[in-house]
Amino acid sequence: MKNLNLSFLLLSFFLFWCVTSQAQVNLPYSLTFSSDDPTDWTDGIAQDGEGGTSKINGLSLLIYTAAADHTTLYPGSTIVWHNNTYYASSTSSYTGITSGPDVTATINGVPAMVIKSSDNSVNFSLKSIQLYDWGFANVITIETYDNGVIKGSVDFTPDPDFAPLTVSQADLLTVAFFDNIDEIRFFPKAPITIFNLSMNDISLEAASGPLPVTFSNISARQQNKDILVEWKVENQSGIQKYDLERSAGGRAFTIIATQKAIADHGAATTYHWLDQNLLPGNNFYRIKSTDITGREAYSPVIKMYSGNSKPALLIYPNPATAGIVHLQMNNMPGGTYHINLVNSAGQVMLTKATIHETGSSYETLNFSSLTKGVYILEVVHPDRSKSKSTIVY
Repeated sequence: MKNLNLSFLLLSFFLFWCVTSQAQVNLPYSLTFSSDDPTDWTDGIAQDGEGGTSKINGLSLLIYTAAADHTTLYPGSTIVWHNNTYYASSTSSYTGITSGPDVTATINGVPAMVIKSSDNSVNFSLKSIQLYDWGFANVITIETYDNGVIKGSVDFTPDPDFAPLTVSQADLLTVAFFDNIDEIRFFPKAPITIFNLSMNDISLEAASGPLPVTFSNISARQQNKDILVEWKVENQSGIQKYDLERSAGGRAFTIIATQKAIADHGAATTYHWLDQNLLPGNNFYRIKSTDITGREAYSPVIKMYSGNSKPALLIYPNPATAGIVHLQMNNMPGGTYHINLVNSAGQVMLTKATIHETGSSYETLNFSSLTKGVYILEVVHPDRSKSKSTIVY
């Protein structure tokens, strides 16, 4: 009897191992939701490995309805799967997932949907996706992000005859915007607010990997009537050029200058450009790097006002994304600033000093190794005055 029980246990373990191992897949993989999953989706989030899909090794993908900020989970929302009897699509075989609870989005007031990696250090590439606006054929903006920094956006126009459409990197999904990302946001293009989006057949590939360069700093400051933009890079290898891009509103950017990369070497390198044709009001800047294979990556965006504006210290994102927050100083006095991260017990867990010249500059604070919780971010100014902000991680 003991041998029989042991054999049964070994057989049970083997079957369990087979089932669980077969449920794991590697990228590339297409998430095709084929059934409702009310048990797992009560938290309002659909993930790979649920709703008839397989679990993706190394990537936890979240799909959820977002609030008005287009990023945080919409309170009380769920994700539901339906067949075509619900959507009434002109394609009778269509099925997909959409926002809930199980009433129309116009009643929900649902502002957006999001596809996001649960770990911002793990990126992916979106190769194609099937989208269907089942309530009203309005234009939908699709934005992509990497560590909270926007990479780009495209506008999707649904089929007016209510047929689901598949978009891919061969057409709408620009490679520069949909490769090596960790978040995608879908929301109605202003001024329309009606949003009835469903999706399925989400084709994913592994990210192509980070470019061989690190943006350690980007800054801008007033120089007479012009703006001097500087960016500092480290670990530069195989970079062909840097494009300086500018925007009036922080969304649509235009290249205003191009600089060839200095020959590769291990030391940090600083580049600069004097913008002598300023836009009235705000000027947003970012740097695009391109390597010899054509891969592209973007620096964080920095804002400079062409004229006199009040000093401002901006801290974002908050809550912190993957333990990373950015500090942007706009028109702050020049000098050395000391940055301290203090826990709830009053202990200084991280400290950093940075030299800020007049104008605007950008710093990154990484405390991903610390325990999640509430922290105080203390900035000691050159005149010894202090600014304090609460950071949630």
